[in-house]
Amino acid sequence: MMKGAPDAQTVVEELQRILDSRAFAHAPRCRELLSFVTTESLAGRGHLLNERVVARSALGRPATMDTRTDAGARVQASRTRELLGRFYADEGRDAPVRISIPTGQYATTFQRTEATPMTGSTGPAEPVVSLTTGPVLAVQQLRHRSSGVDRRVALGLSESLVQTLSAFPGLRVVGPLMTDGGQDTGADALRAAGRASAHVVLHGAVWATDDTVRVSVHLTDAVRRRVRWSDTFEHPVADFTGFGAEDDILRQVVATVGDFGGVVLRERFDPAPGDGDPEVAEALWHYYSFLDQLDPAEAFDVVERLQRALAREPENAHLLASFGFTFAVDVLMRGAVAAESMVIAEEHGRRALLADPTNAVAHNVLAVVELAKGHEPSAARHAEEVLRVARHHPGNAYVAGMVLGASGQWDRGIGIIRDTVRLNPYGPNHRHTLLSIDALRREDVADALAEASFLDFPAYLYGPLLRGLCLDALGIADQARSEIEAAVALEPALFDRPVEVLSVAPTIPTEAAEHLAQRLEALSWLE
Repeated sequence: MMKGAPDAQTVVEELQRILDSRAFAHAPRCRELLSFVTTESLAGRGHLLNERVVARSALGRPATMDTRTDAGARVQASRTRELLGRFYADEGRDAPVRISIPTGQYATTFQRTEATPMTGSTGPAEPVVSLTTGPVLAVQQLRHRSSGVDRRVALGLSESLVQTLSAFPGLRVVGPLMTDGGQDTGADALRAAGRASAHVVLHGAVWATDDTVRVSVHLTDAVRRRVRWSDTFEHPVADFTGFGAEDDILRQVVATVGDFGGVVLRERFDPAPGDGDPEVAEALWHYYSFLDQLDPAEAFDVVERLQRALAREPENAHLLASFGFTFAVDVLMRGAVAAESMVIAEEHGRRALLADPTNAVAHNVLAVVELAKGHEPSAARHAEEVLRVARHHPGNAYVAGMVLGASGQWDRGIGIIRDTVRLNPYGPNHRHTLLSIDALRREDVADALAEASFLDFPAYLYGPLLRGLCLDALGIADQARSEIEAAVALEPALFDRPVEVLSVAPTIPTEAAEHLAQRLEALSWLE
């Protein structure tokens, strides 16, 4: 160990505090991994730790395991780092020693900490890990029948679900929880949720035949004791020789379950006593509902609720970013005209990133502001960062796709948006706006009309406008006239200054606005 490092006894005592902490209470594999690598590092064998050693000795993987297809050690190491961050941001804030596992290695490092002075500190501040009030999602170990491919898939996918969902804002994730071996899998899942004090539990099973692997996943509401969502995925066994099939299943499940518009955050939850602030929980639920419709009439109430929540948790990165994004929505709708909203959005986006540099919502807030200012390269950089830290989160990826599409990468942005709709079909319908515009630009009128049919929000210009243009192109003049008249009622200057009106939203590129304006001028029934 480095000069001045703590002695072995002090490290062991700190390790025990970590293993007994709330942060690690429902993560048995992380406890086993941390205990093993810390003990080996203390014994001077840290340089011998690699993925295979950790997988076999700490996680019980067979000697024949293939590290190319079994990512268990990497997944658990990443999850352990995240839990250590939570521990030292909360229960271990004043710990005299810090144990860490640097990224890219398995050996632990040990460092003494000094009491933080009240004033005059010049050292860099450590990122604060947000312990946001949110529903507790328990992930139960997926069942399997044998020690073959179904066991490997069940273990790897369970661990990946925990790791990936833990990075989703608004959720608190525990697991993987062990099954009790009962025959009634639904009852077993509910018992596991009860032990973890969880609001919902994700559970299921993996079956393998000679040529097929089938994965069934269910989300059960532990409070209302009903299944909220269920799906089954089937792939050829050959697809599991790499990570393609598992990653595809993972992306589909976490997108549906953990997105802002997913099946968990769509419903209210009641924090247990001492397990979260009810006012914060209620504010966030209204914010998630607002993201679904983007109704300007609801924005004021959401802002007030989030302000009260921030008064209670002023350094909560997720709250700061959510507050900022509420104002970024105004910027998305009105562009640079919304100058005051731009200032508020930018301030809270930057504050959120100071608290948590990996907060994807905060990066999207700044991406929107930069786009409205005309700083497209800077906007694109923030969008790229979103895709780096939150590639599995459709809500965040959608905004990043819009920004990239408006920053000179139209085809790529549309591809990202289309992927978010595929991954989470339950998400907000306004995602179909740019998809409809893209289809019109490709002269695929039927597809454009199908996308526009989702845009049924009141006071939303693009719904009747796009439907009207599509219906006219299909020769349905009467219905087209009715839709266009509805659009003009919302924006009387539509025919006078079409490009100006349609490019107010910073995510609508000028070329796209010009294309829509040309179609307006060419309406078959115009006099």
